[in-house]
Amino acid sequence: SVGSTLPVKKSRSTVMPNTRGGSSSSARAAADMGQGIKYVVYIYDGSTLVVSKELEAGTTGTIEGLDASKSYKWVAVSHNNEDTAPILVPSSASLDIPQDTDLLYATGTLNISSDPNLAITFNHALSRIGIELNTKGVFGEITGNPLLSVSGLSLATGSINLLDGTVTAGATYSPALSYADFQNVDADYDDAKIAYVYTAGETQQTVGVSLQNLTIVHVDNVGATTNRTYFANPSTFNTSITPEVGKSSHILLNVI
Repeated sequence: SVGSTLPVKKSRSTVMPNTRGGSSSSARAAADMGQGIKYVVYIYDGSTLVVSKELEAGTTGTIEGLDASKSYKWVAVSHNNEDTAPILVPSSASLDIPQDTDLLYATGTLNISSDPNLAITFNHALSRIGIELNTKGVFGEITGNPLLSVSGLSLATGSINLLDGTVTAGATYSPALSYADFQNVDADYDDAKIAYVYTAGETQQTVGVSLQNLTIVHVDNVGATTNRTYFANPSTFNTSITPEVGKSSHILLNVI
């Protein structure tokens, strides 16, 4: 099946700042973003970049060197992970988007004299595609390493205009996904696994999910060691999706 609701909490994040006053603004990322997620705040005077700073969710950060009598445009960008932050000082207002990487974006106005706090709510700037393998319908958790592959994905890199949030698609590529790319939806259970990919493109595509030797431990195997295996031969399931920037697509292979 194909839908638009992914089985995870939203990656939208609220940043609740602390006040430092004077010629600085401060930001503290709320817990729902996830501790340690890196993001960069860019402060613009018109179209001129005044200052930028890399921050982390869950840690208070202060941006210095601003004029309390001015009103600024702020932009916040994140790749939604703990390892990689956007470039701190881009050469222009156009920021290149790395291949198959999430991108969160937010913007607003800062007037330090009235309120030095930044209230940031991130939204997805790219199209996010989640491909899920779910065995809840056969009442068992996945064991071993089934042969799983994904074909037909045509993803696009691109760039985002920091000043207006416009995303422009670039070169396309086709990722090779295997079972190793799928992670548990719920860390405590092995009955739903998902892989995410991201694209700046909006071209319709047919995605094929091929599955073989799917082995589960059935819920009624109390005290037993018998597993059940499905798809002795490779079976491919094709679905058609049209990615939309800022929205999600959910491809669900639900074994019942």
